[in-house]
Amino acid sequence: DVVFAHQGGLHDPGLRAFFLQMNAPRPVSEATGPDPITAVERVIIRTHDADRAAALYGARLGLEMRLDQAMGPARMMFFRCGDLTLEVLATPDAEPGRDRLWGLSWRGADMAPQHARIAAAGFSVSELREGRGPGTRIFTVRDGTCGVPTVVLQPAPAR
Repeated sequence: DVVFAHQGGLHDPGLRAFFLQMNAPRPVSEATGPDPITAVERVIIRTHDADRAAALYGARLGLEMRLDQAMGPARMMFFRCGDLTLEVLATPDAEPGRDRLWGLSWRGADMAPQHARIAAAGFSVSELREGRGPGTRIFTVRDGTCGVPTVVLQPAPAR
């Protein structure tokens, strides 16, 4: 059931928000192979106005800000929502007045089967490589992503 749907919601004329309340747990999709993708790990938003974005995602939507760091003329902010990270990158050359979806990161336990499965499905993928974080592995999905940069990440093993 849709419990709230409002265009121009939360007093921000550029925000379109839809909140859903499930009457029962969502069914889990059937795995299509070994070691399936398990979650969206990160959503990356690009904006022109860092202060407006911080107010929207932090104060209005109540996401927990975990990082707010200047990087030259840019500003990077990380917000948490459960185990999802919302990364907001504010740059002076971004389109004023419009936040844009700028990237997605999917999470899975073992990237080798996912890499092979996605490549076999006809998608162009990068090589499977070591990630920036210790013990992580990553590959890029180059097409079929509606123009949204997309990676699949294997987190470091739990200690």
